[in-house]
Amino acid sequence: MSALVLAAVCIPAKAAEMPRRCGPQGCATAVSGYPRIIDGDTLEVAGTRVRLHGVDTPEPRQPCVREGIPYDCGRIASAALKRKIGGREVSCRSADGTRDRRGRLVAVCGVVGEDGSLNAWLISQGLAVAYRRFSNDYDALEEEGKAAGIGIWATEFMPPEDWRRLRRQGQR
Repeated sequence: MSALVLAAVCIPAKAAEMPRRCGPQGCATAVSGYPRIIDGDTLEVAGTRVRLHGVDTPEPRQPCVREGIPYDCGRIASAALKRKIGGREVSCRSADGTRDRRGRLVAVCGVVGEDGSLNAWLISQGLAVAYRRFSNDYDALEEEGKAAGIGIWATEFMPPEDWRRLRRQGQR
């Protein structure tokens, strides 16, 4: 019976949305373990790729400019996430088992034993933008960061989604 439930969670509305891969136990809605940081908003936990819900960090090699000096703000976000986790266990939960177009579980994650989510922390530190196309959960935190001028809000940068689109079009 539980195998049928897991299969039902993974069946997408359209064939084009079919996840490319799930973890060894099928398509989970929660995973925990010691993560490998893929980039600022993607982890691998217990063999499952997890995309942090509602946040979008600059991509590796995406430039930001502060006081006229370009720097790799995507790598900064990844490194900060790695430091925040500090080799500790994380727990990730998806409300409905949603997977993105790359097959990653879209979830809210936190360090086990700590209050708050990594998702909210990234936004509050100015390391990510609220990914409004998919969620409005972090809009208020983003506005606070903008008003305080922290992290990427103290730089000139292109929203990560726009930067990815230009790269796909061969313009970056």
